[in-house]
Amino acid sequence: MSYRAPIQEQLFVLETVAELAALAELPRFESGTPDVAAAILEESRKLAENIFAPLNSIGDIQGARRSAHGVTLPAGFDEVYNHYVNGSWAGLTADVAFGGQRLPFDLGCAVQEQLSSANMAFSLCMMLTQGAIEALSVHASEGLKRTYLANLVSGNESFPRTKIATAEFFVQQILPQVNGLLPAVTSDATALLSADNDW
Repeated sequence: MSYRAPIQEQLFVLETVAELAALAELPRFESGTPDVAAAILEESRKLAENIFAPLNSIGDIQGARRSAHGVTLPAGFDEVYNHYVNGSWAGLTADVAFGGQRLPFDLGCAVQEQLSSANMAFSLCMMLTQGAIEALSVHASEGLKRTYLANLVSGNESFPRTKIATAEFFVQQILPQVNGLLPAVTSDATALLSADNDW
């Protein structure tokens, strides 16, 4: 699959709609200047075009296979994930206290747009992890943050591989902390537990 990242359009939106320069004036995002954003998008373009996109058809053809020994991913998926982790992409918008770079979420969305457009199936794992990082950062106790965030932010642990992805953990650990914040979620969530305690 051929993919070309729309960097100029992304930068235009970040600068005129998201007002990246104004965000960079805030202490939290002081390192997220327009020139830094341009450099990051150029590097994520290389990752999306040269590494994620070529893997797209391989993933479609081979698919993931489950056996008694576990799940076998399509050829190249492990190597590409390691490339993603080694580039510190997982922690782009996460808090520096847990190893992140604390860049604006808008910039993180532009990077994710590139990766998802290049290879949607493969990028889903990273999107789930980013969602877990955000949820834990905002809603989890300090104990849960210390236990999970550093490994998720570093990419050493992806969300689907952690026990926090199980329904049992969600019902017993996360739900009690957010119950009341989410009116539609009740203790009836235990019905979500399947026979193997996994969604």
